Amino acid sequence: MNADARNMLGIMVVAALVFLLALAARLGLVENESLLVACSGLADTACGTAIVAREAVVSSFVGGHLGWLAVVAAGVGLVAHWRPAAWSAWILGIAGMVLYNVELASAAALLALLLLARRPSPRRQHQAQQ
Repeated sequence: MNADARNMLGIMVVAALVFLLALAARLGLVENESLLVACSGLADTACGTAIVAREAVVSSFVGGHLGWLAVVAAGVGLVAHWRPAAWSAWILGIAGMVLYNVELASAAALLALLLLARRPSPRRQHQAQQ
């Protein structure tokens, strides 16, 4: 397998993992009505933790935080040619699309995918090897 194929495989594996984690958060915390019903009258620490986690996930997409963080990371990746920022934008963009920040997160994920899929310039490859 050549370097381009390994790069694309890595991008797809990360996308699948982030998608599954975000979907689990969405279905297990946000859209889980039975969680709220079960924890409505209990002072159990497990319920308290679940409710705090649910509120954190909900506040992340109500304010559009995931989408804006993905856009900022994609912008940094584009301007600075910094692959960790592009990876962050890819991860945050996928999570944002699953967690209701579709507009900003999809634009950031698309830009991040383009940044991750391109080959580094020969000068950058030489610098990375040193």
